[in-house]
Amino acid sequence: MAEWTAELRDGLRVEAWFDDTRTRGFLRVGGHTSKVFRAWKADVADLDGDGTQEVVLGIWSNQRRHDEPDPHRTVWVLRWDDERSALVEAWRGSALARPLRDFHTVDDELIASERVRGRCFRTTYRWTGFGFAAVESTSQPCESP
Repeated sequence: MAEWTAELRDGLRVEAWFDDTRTRGFLRVGGHTSKVFRAWKADVADLDGDGTQEVVLGIWSNQRRHDEPDPHRTVWVLRWDDERSALVEAWRGSALARPLRDFHTVDDELIASERVRGRCFRTTYRWTGFGFAAVESTSQPCESP
């Protein structure tokens, strides 16, 4: 049984499975099973406002951007391609503005929990067509490391 399930559109569901340590996972959409990703989380949202949901995938990355240990958390955006009957990578960001702790989506926004130098932030991002831009950021109490 899938660990996480959501609807991409009418009749098309996406399911995710993760290993026990949340360091690897894969997705299934319709009859298509993705490659194994270094994934820790999945969500869906219409980030670009085109009326079609995208899969937002939390990925472990080794691409250096912040002064943070490897691997660190980042976000990728995947789209369903009807012609290929496959998920395609639409955006593979190395990081957001600050080191990522967690995320969720609300409508067309990516809400990130970020932490840098012992300070924590809740940052709202919107899709720009090339990546994400922060539109609001507020300081928040830090939860456990």
